[in-house]
Amino acid sequence: MKIDAEVDRILVFIRDTLNDLKVRKRGELTIIADAIGLSQKNLSDFSNKYGPGSSPQFRTTYKILRGILGRRPVDLEGTVPIITVVGEVQAVPKGLRPEDYYAVPMVEDRIAAGQGRIMEDNVTGLVWVYKPEIGNRRNLVAVKLATEAESMQPTLHPGDIVIIDRDDKVITPKGIYAVRTSQETLAIKRLSVSKGRFWLVSDNHRWPPQISEFDSSQKLIVGKVVWSWTSWVER
Repeated sequence: MKIDAEVDRILVFIRDTLNDLKVRKRGELTIIADAIGLSQKNLSDFSNKYGPGSSPQFRTTYKILRGILGRRPVDLEGTVPIITVVGEVQAVPKGLRPEDYYAVPMVEDRIAAGQGRIMEDNVTGLVWVYKPEIGNRRNLVAVKLATEAESMQPTLHPGDIVIIDRDDKVITPKGIYAVRTSQETLAIKRLSVSKGRFWLVSDNHRWPPQISEFDSSQKLIVGKVVWSWTSWVER
């Protein structure tokens, strides 16, 4: 049945993600375990025990999936879903389907590793992304780094396009976030928490860390960067 296949895909996704975290991102696995009220052993046991064709407990599966995604895996509040197809597709290459892609709104104003504003009421285009690149995320917006945005090099470059998940505000050791630097400005930074204060960290070491004026992650974080695109035409 189609539903059984979908369940198997979810279990494989959970298993593969947890196994990857165990090998490469132990700090993030601890954060997820603490957030959902399970031990790291519970997570490890789940990834080893359950796979396609198995029937794990729903409550545990839901908790783990929510922890991995950083939000509810099921939309319970009627949030408007992300656009999947906009307008008429005249021609699709053989083997590709438009429903396999997300069309993420691109906002007009650029966001820099410096100053900038996201103006959601002025969408200038769409960024088409293959769904497996994004996962089950909905509240997305695409922005373009300004030409002077150098503080996140070599990870992100001036002119790069990034996609931000505004539902994902869980701080992880290697995450990159769109954050508020004041009431009127935004930045793309990594985050570090020390003694109850939030530090904005750049990958370019010429930009020293800065302490955020916000005392709450919900106020500070606009969303997590979940995808980026670099053009090598001018490089």
